[in-house]
Amino acid sequence: MVKLCVSSISSGTERANLTGSTSVSIAAKEQKVAQFPRRGGYSSAGIIEKTGKNVTTVKVGDRVAVANSSHSQYIVMAEKNVYPIGDISFSDAALYFISTFSLAAIRKCRLEIGESAIVMGLDVLGLAALQLLRAAGATPIIAVDPDPEKREKALKSGADYALNPYDENFAATVKKLTDGGAKVGIEVTGVGAGLNGILDCMARFGRVTLLGCTRVSDFTIDYYRKVHGPGITLIGAHMPENCSMVEAAAIPETFATAYLNLFIEGNIKSGDTLLMNAGASGLASVIIPMAKAFGIRVITTVLTDEIANNIKHLNADRVFVTTKEDIAEVLKEELENGHPVDVAIDCLGGEIMGKCIHYLKHGVRWIMIAALAGQKTEIDLKNIYVRNVRIIGSTLRSRTPEVKAQILSELVEKVWPKVESGKVKPIIYKVLPITEAETAHDILYKGQNVGKVVLTVE
Repeated sequence: MVKLCVSSISSGTERANLTGSTSVSIAAKEQKVAQFPRRGGYSSAGIIEKTGKNVTTVKVGDRVAVANSSHSQYIVMAEKNVYPIGDISFSDAALYFISTFSLAAIRKCRLEIGESAIVMGLDVLGLAALQLLRAAGATPIIAVDPDPEKREKALKSGADYALNPYDENFAATVKKLTDGGAKVGIEVTGVGAGLNGILDCMARFGRVTLLGCTRVSDFTIDYYRKVHGPGITLIGAHMPENCSMVEAAAIPETFATAYLNLFIEGNIKSGDTLLMNAGASGLASVIIPMAKAFGIRVITTVLTDEIANNIKHLNADRVFVTTKEDIAEVLKEELENGHPVDVAIDCLGGEIMGKCIHYLKHGVRWIMIAALAGQKTEIDLKNIYVRNVRIIGSTLRSRTPEVKAQILSELVEKVWPKVESGKVKPIIYKVLPITEAETAHDILYKGQNVGKVVLTVE
């Protein structure tokens, strides 16, 4: 239990709560009607008053920063959300957690030393972003806000220039100062006009992180001319709670691919049976736990007993070794025992695919995502129409932006809560510095990994 001494205010979040915004939690469905009561705050500092018997990193009397807190005199927190601060002032420590959002935004933009940067909006997050951009080597750094007092403070916080977005020729001035436009943009205002404004200031192939929460949809962006044409990358700054930066790096493409094939192409439901080939692959390390979290029975294949033992933590219902058991016989057994395969996700292909079709459920969806075991197979076409088999080719990269947006939206709504609760987590096999990228590729080439290999950039 912590007695709070200082609790920070983030204007966007506080305003959303006080005004009854229906978009207050990315992990929950958007509310149709505002629900009260609500509790503001999430970044604070105070003194430990009591600890549980299993707490080891802090003790009574310690001065700590607190993450995911609320504006309360006393608050009970998990040990992982309190951090000793030594002699740091409570006022500074109360900004610790909120400042990590600014740091995450800069990291996601992959800023390189010497690149130009612009920060649109100079509240707490914006001022923190300025200081972190300066420390990371950005130059020049342009701060933008209509409030002259905030612009003055920005110049003391690391900005090279501070501009008013309502000035005539504002975007042209930014492009002149940055020799053609900013390479990195941090949008903090959370309003449509702010996003529109920063897009006007970006260099070709620039990266913009949406650090502010644009909670309303009543604005228009000319995506063709401001995003698509100049090749701008828009990056959401939010990541699920209870998820490290390394884990977050392993989420986007793999989780999107898993969701696409399980629920959109496969239309799989609780109680169905899934066949996931190559159970030790990076994709399988996500698909199997995700399927289990949604009540799906999972069968998977591996090459050796050793690999079967290595993937026990994925909790597949049945793992069989293809060098010892014939896949067609296994599927025939499952069919006879009342567990026919409803959906198969196949990255192997090859001759074994054709052998399996006869032993699947009527109406099965067989989803081909690769052909690592061979591009040719022999299929008895009679089994296709008699069993109403649907063979579906699927890749994520070929989807339209609209479909990709749908996938990501449904991920946030349906899967994020399971990530935050720990029911679904990316499996990390190894973390290596980016200077060892060749070693990472060698691990993948040799098939040594169970889960993802992540590269870190220092």
